[in-house]
Amino acid sequence: MSVPLADFLRRIKPHVNGCPEITIADTLIDVLRDTCNTCDLWKDDRQMVVVVNGVNAYELDAPPDTEISKVLSVTRENGNRFDGWHHNGRNTLHINYTPGEGQQLRLWVTTSLIPAYGITELPTSVFSELVSFVPFGVAARLQDIPGTNWYAPDLANKNQMKYRSRCNELKIKTMAGFTQANQQATRRRFV
Repeated sequence: MSVPLADFLRRIKPHVNGCPEITIADTLIDVLRDTCNTCDLWKDDRQMVVVVNGVNAYELDAPPDTEISKVLSVTRENGNRFDGWHHNGRNTLHINYTPGEGQQLRLWVTTSLIPAYGITELPTSVFSELVSFVPFGVAARLQDIPGTNWYAPDLANKNQMKYRSRCNELKIKTMAGFTQANQQATRRRFV
């Protein structure tokens, strides 16, 4: 199931009275992209890549209306972590491994996604995590534009603080596979 981005707009409009809807929508997508990139909230679980001899670059597929932000993990078929890879920030995964002649290596790749610029809907699970604080981030950016009717730098600062605080809480919540000590160190640094 998915939720239209218009559900965000009605939560933002009262805070930036007079701002054109297209400006709000563009800023919303920028804030959503930044938030999803920071928090690794939207994950695409387990694409399979078959590594063959002589090929070291493999294209990853992103679901419609999304882009791959980063590769979170690469594992072998047995679930063990595979370390011989790097991601260039686009849809290409580079593998530093050469299987024997006639052999293949199957790897499972988990990626973090960000919304594409043309997106009109978010999955319900992503929307429900973001709806409580992303409007603060959008309002903060818009209220910080000098020379506009909705310019309010003090309010922008307050909204930015609310947004950052909730974004950091979500980042800590979405950390998977980290030890308790790593989570506590991150919590101290971000909260």
